[in-house]
Amino acid sequence: MSGTSGASLALPHGVLLNNGRYRIEKTLGQGGFAITYLAHDTALNRLVAVKELLPDGCYRDPHTYTVQPQRLTPDELHYIRQRFIEEAQLLANLRHPNIVQVYDVFEQHGTAYFVMEYLQGRTLAHLLQARGGVLPEGEAVGYLLQVCEALEMVHQRGYLHRDLKPSNIIITDDSRAVLIDFGAARAYTPSQTRAYTVMLTPSYAAPEQYSLTARLDARTDLYGLGATLYHLVTGVPPLPASERVTGLPLPTPHQVEPRVSVGVSEAIMQAMELSPANRPASVGAWADALRRAVASAQPAAPTPSPKKPRSATPTPSPKKPRSATPTPSPKKPRSATPTPSPATPQPAAPPPSPATPQPATPKVSGRNFTVSPPAGVGLLFVVCLLSYLGLGYLLQPREITLSPSDGSGAINASIQRVVGGGVIYLEPGVYALSEPIEI
Repeated sequence: MSGTSGASLALPHGVLLNNGRYRIEKTLGQGGFAITYLAHDTALNRLVAVKELLPDGCYRDPHTYTVQPQRLTPDELHYIRQRFIEEAQLLANLRHPNIVQVYDVFEQHGTAYFVMEYLQGRTLAHLLQARGGVLPEGEAVGYLLQVCEALEMVHQRGYLHRDLKPSNIIITDDSRAVLIDFGAARAYTPSQTRAYTVMLTPSYAAPEQYSLTARLDARTDLYGLGATLYHLVTGVPPLPASERVTGLPLPTPHQVEPRVSVGVSEAIMQAMELSPANRPASVGAWADALRRAVASAQPAAPTPSPKKPRSATPTPSPKKPRSATPTPSPKKPRSATPTPSPATPQPAAPPPSPATPQPATPKVSGRNFTVSPPAGVGLLFVVCLLSYLGLGYLLQPREITLSPSDGSGAINASIQRVVGGGVIYLEPGVYALSEPIEI
């Protein structure tokens, strides 16, 4: 049997766990480390989520359901199982409405399981995709402030989450933001250098997380919070810290998305300072700064939207030309000479001077490429971009990493933003695209 995680490795419907207390109903999600199921707690007659440890390098016996190492050694599997149980024990002792609650932990089938509250909702990553790639500033900040409250408890107990990102925050149907997946969580001692395993997601990890021996503290998680909020309000994951330390600039959220208020933009950049010493001292201090920024934010000046023209008159909008032909548009005159009033009949405007170059367009000869990945197949591809994009260098990182939770809007926004000659990495997974990707 293959040692790669897949649908065939998931427990089938009806399997009983922990002496018959939990009955598997269906698979909720799976990755390279664990599988999460919806199950029925027969003792308390309620739905629960059950997380099963099934790391890459293991396989499941199809008859006994026993998990056995294949590429891993038995000692390695034992160590991973112990870390998994410790994650459950940590969560069981963190009682907070914005942290997923753990009810039970047990070992069976040569692996380990823990039972959690079943959260009805979707991750911030999926919500972001459903909402077109960007969340309104006030809504996004509201979710992150809830997570801040949860993290304050985690830090007070002497732990770091170390993997804050949109896919590790669930927004329930009643708008509660719940922090999940503490698999990378570790105890820490402020101002003390310790050895840590490197477990990170590039766009959201602080630079100190790339080191095997580092001095981590609450400000490490703060970087992940800032990076998560950056993605929510701009629609684009931030440039990884590993690229920033080489000198590549990170544009502010306000530069990427002008609708983001200057105050919130500054708060995000403070959380994402490369040096921990330059970040706010605690999550609580940053949360206070965010609240002040939102309270003092001024509404943006009413400017015509390129997608929703303010006028209903038949006059063509300068932001949505009716034709894609190379004929010069009368809506964008090449000189600063005042245009005569349309109410006064005027002779046709002379053609533009052949010496004046036609403005560049950010599309490659108008060619559209629609990427439709086959269902169930892992996808990893690199999009190399030419330097035809007419965007400022400050708004163009050299490298952007996207995940399967990012939709067509986020991918297209990344293509428009990446520097000429740069790359967009798409992590393995199935990408559900609702519109063509334009290169």
